[in-house]
Amino acid sequence: MTPAPDAGLGIREEDGGEAGFRILHVSTGNVCRSPITERLTRHALAQRLGDTRWGGLVVESAGTWGHEGAPMEENAVTVLGEYGADASGFTGRELRDEHVIRADLVLTATRDHRAHVISMGHSAGLRTFTLKEFTRLVRAIDPATLPPVED
Repeated sequence: MTPAPDAGLGIREEDGGEAGFRILHVSTGNVCRSPITERLTRHALAQRLGDTRWGGLVVESAGTWGHEGAPMEENAVTVLGEYGADASGFTGRELRDEHVIRADLVLTATRDHRAHVISMGHSAGLRTFTLKEFTRLVRAIDPATLPPVED
């Protein structure tokens, strides 16, 4: 069965999904900022890589003061709709050690969120960036140095 464009990119560990690479978005309540960046990342990857090309990549989110089980805020749902991204099925969750341990890349909304993740240990400082920091790093990459995408 081929996953829906956003579905395969969003398996959370409680769903039993295994992944080759996990991206974790972190904000405070996990009902607005991090769900938006989680779902926009999934949407962009699905558009660029196609429905069947996500290769087990997992994009998820949590909050430092997460509202466990809470729905996404309506304004966040509206923003996602404006970009064509799927907001369905989201439930908020609190950031836990296992989320940080399993993440290969942690992207945070602010420096305070980054500091919180790093304070949790687990060598998180080596793979945790604010969105602004990560954007600067990605923009510094010369696309000509990247390997070709396999079909």
